[in-house]
Amino acid sequence: MTQVQDSNERLMDEIDRLRRRIAVLEASVAERSEREQDLSDQVARYESFLNINPVWFWETGKDLRFTYFSPNVTTFTGVSPEWHYGKTRAEIGIPGSISPETWQRHLETLQRREPFSDFIFQRSGPDGIKWICANGVPVFDEASVFQGYRGTGSDITDQITASSRIDTLIAAMEQLYETVVLWDQDDRLLVCNDRFREFNAAIIEHTEPGTPLEAHLRAALAKNLYPEAIGREEEWFAERMRRYRNPGEPFEVERQDGQWVLVHERRVVGGVTAATATDITDLKTVARAGREKAAILETALETIPDGIQVLDRDLNLTVWNDQLFTILEMDRDAVLQADNPRRAFFRALAERGEYGDGDPDELVAAREHYIRTMTPVRFVRQLITGKWIEGRGIPIEHGEGYVTVYRDITERRRLDRMQREFVSTVSHELRTPLTSIYGSLSLIKNGGSDLSPDNTSQLIDIAHKNCERLVSLINDILDIGKIHDGKMFFRMEPVSISDLIRNTIELNAGFGEQHSVSFEIKGRLPNELVRGDADRLVQVLTNLLSNAAKYSPPGGAVEISAARIGSCIRVSVRDWGPGIPPEFRDKIFDRFARVDSTDARAVQGTGLGLYICKAIMDQHEGVLGFETMADGGTNFYFELPIVSAAD
Repeated sequence: MTQVQDSNERLMDEIDRLRRRIAVLEASVAERSEREQDLSDQVARYESFLNINPVWFWETGKDLRFTYFSPNVTTFTGVSPEWHYGKTRAEIGIPGSISPETWQRHLETLQRREPFSDFIFQRSGPDGIKWICANGVPVFDEASVFQGYRGTGSDITDQITASSRIDTLIAAMEQLYETVVLWDQDDRLLVCNDRFREFNAAIIEHTEPGTPLEAHLRAALAKNLYPEAIGREEEWFAERMRRYRNPGEPFEVERQDGQWVLVHERRVVGGVTAATATDITDLKTVARAGREKAAILETALETIPDGIQVLDRDLNLTVWNDQLFTILEMDRDAVLQADNPRRAFFRALAERGEYGDGDPDELVAAREHYIRTMTPVRFVRQLITGKWIEGRGIPIEHGEGYVTVYRDITERRRLDRMQREFVSTVSHELRTPLTSIYGSLSLIKNGGSDLSPDNTSQLIDIAHKNCERLVSLINDILDIGKIHDGKMFFRMEPVSISDLIRNTIELNAGFGEQHSVSFEIKGRLPNELVRGDADRLVQVLTNLLSNAAKYSPPGGAVEISAARIGSCIRVSVRDWGPGIPPEFRDKIFDRFARVDSTDARAVQGTGLGLYICKAIMDQHEGVLGFETMADGGTNFYFELPIVSAAD
């Protein structure tokens, strides 16, 4: 019994021991589970920190190949951590983003197993190129055997960009000719360039960062740097501060040394005020000279009879004069006030038909293409309006544009045509009397049994009259030359108007008889004197009488009258001919002008007479004109100032 009890007691003790051990084991398991959960939470927290951390971690083996990257590297590089595993730094593309010298120095650092910091290179990420800053330390085991590197990487793109911008800004400021200064939100000097310091050398101690604007300005006033402020310093200072606090248009400031500066002030980001000052002393001088030259050029352009058009490389209309629109008969304002003056210019011509038939837009496009490829060109063209123009196109060097000059040659072509007609007419006028003279003299020379004295006298008379005709023609031609050369001389003296008229009628009576026309004085002739060259005045009146006789119907009479009009005497020659056509009236006193130009031989004449008469009257400060009479015919007249009444 005792043995059984002892055995039971030992068994119970063993069971209690086992229970205690189980309890201990259970407590150990619970503690371990708790530690595992805590570890899991820590790992999750660590991974969360990694994902939001701009820094990632990396590790390499002893062969310098990557064995670990924290997960957040994907966010910055666009590739997973696993992509890096087994690769060296060279294999992930670092050498291509830095200089060979920098890469070589980095390799030498790794080979020496030394720590490195701020190793900066570029990598391509999901958002483009990123700047990376890497730091690393070597890892050794307990036996000091190298095991690899561990380190961090971070994206410093924003810092690099900001630093680059600041460096660029400072470098740019130093390159500027202008003075540049930035004042912070508290009106303290933030940064300035050397030009600003040179400009304010007299107060250099007030150009340091942190200097208040007020202190800077007052130091300048104390040195009398602003002449306009002398004697009104406080008023000037208040005005200057108001302008600074409410920046607007640029303003000019004169310095004590005679310099002029143009100041620009603008509020920028963060309440900073950016101020620049440009030395415009030379610019003002140049501008003044430029304005003077521009005025001269503008005046020259407007006085040039040619039309000028200058297009730039983009075919924009940049220079023109009013003659351009006058010659081409275009609406100047409609072109220049259009959104695109050049296109409006070409389109107006296209719509008018100057470029032929077709769609105006297509014609304009073709014209623009033609101008872009145009070489120097000269052309003569008749506009739709009937005007003749001559044009010259000249490309500007290096494709900078194109210059076109237009000239109105309508009058020149008319004069050329008239001159050709004149040559033809003169040839005929010379040939006809010469033929008569030659024929008459040939008959007299050769003689003949039937050549009586009366016949001989008649032939001589024919030759004599034709010689007079030749002399008159040659005199007209010589007078034209004298007028052109300014060598027509006058012997001025008092001339009686009544004597002038009577003598001229007497001299031309025979010419009137040839045309079966009589010359009649109408009314009483005034008894006044004019100052003039008697022979030239006879020439004028003779021309008017001969023209009237030639254009009057046979049996008619040409009326000559004179009357006082104010302080002048008007001498009138009235015919009863067909009159002057309206389209010819503006040209009647031009050279080579003849009313019957469609049949130049119908009435003898060169078309020079009235032109010569006009030149003679101009030298007498007189007036030559005509009137188309309501009851038929034409009244030609000339007016001369009265000198005095004749005795």
